[in-house]
Amino acid sequence: MFKKLWLFGLGLVFVVSAKLYAGDPIIGCPLGVEEGHVWLHSTTSYMSATKAYWNEDPTENPKTVTLPTGWHAKILKSSYRTQFGISSRFSAGVLLTYWDKNISKETWKKKTDGSWFKKPVSFHSLGFGDIWFYGIYKLVKEREPIEAISIGAGYKLDAADNSLVVHGIGSGTKSFRFAFLTHS
Repeated sequence: MFKKLWLFGLGLVFVVSAKLYAGDPIIGCPLGVEEGHVWLHSTTSYMSATKAYWNEDPTENPKTVTLPTGWHAKILKSSYRTQFGISSRFSAGVLLTYWDKNISKETWKKKTDGSWFKKPVSFHSLGFGDIWFYGIYKLVKEREPIEAISIGAGYKLDAADNSLVVHGIGSGTKSFRFAFLTHS
């Protein structure tokens, strides 16, 4: 019974993956890159906050409010991806992420005696975050109605300096990612 349930669950994972997850933000597109070609891709996003999640009393639940005077949160994130086609079925690449964070706000901190105080937090931090190395292998290519079914794997290095990780640039950890990808 357990074996049948396990096989059903595994099959369900592949079917749901095929229907819901055509690509992966780290590993990329299931089509990969043609043999001998290089693919360069970059994306940039910018966020400038006008509201904050805040409470005037630290014992109450916070609410969304307009940014108080003197507060700001501006975040720029740029991702750079390079991928190379090694064969007609296999391609490999690298993904770098660059951050520029400029934040000024207040947070509630608790003293050892149990009382609360507002602590100002202000920083401008910029640098490269995590670095991903990944590969994609096409299991099935160019069969109607699916153009490609691929598997991919990626490995993340913790390339960010600890002073950057404290401000949310990079994770400070190594990681592995596996993906089942489809393209129709």
